[in-house]
Amino acid sequence: HTVTKVSGWRTYFTDARGAKVSRIAHFIPEDPANPVTIPDSALLKNLWPLKLGQSVNLHTARDDRQWQWTFAVVDTETVRVPAGKFLTYRIDGIENTVLTRDPKNSVTNLVTWWYAPEAGVVVRAKFVQAKGPRQGGMAKNELLRIER
Repeated sequence: HTVTKVSGWRTYFTDARGAKVSRIAHFIPEDPANPVTIPDSALLKNLWPLKLGQSVNLHTARDDRQWQWTFAVVDTETVRVPAGKFLTYRIDGIENTVLTRDPKNSVTNLVTWWYAPEAGVVVRAKFVQAKGPRQGGMAKNELLRIER
């Protein structure tokens, strides 16, 4: 991903295929052309700044779909990725679909992020679909480099 813009809690990217994507508070993915709604105050009060042991539940919505997110800051870890070695917070997340017009699109995703405060970015992420159309599917991302 190449960061193209930062606006409040949203960070906008262009991915390796040229697609436009964004994330809210580094963690929640969205389509910037059709963004989700999220209570910003919950992010401010309950997730940031990150602290060991803290957790938060957030509700997001877009069109006729709604999701419940649970985040927990579970550990600090030193990780090595192609971009270097970083001291990180490990954040475990669960995304559950709570409302959708088409039940076959209901998902449960298990996500782990390794956020490096020194770099201000997620340096590693792992996504597993525990329930849904791609059940058992997994994806991993690692930071390759930082250019300023």
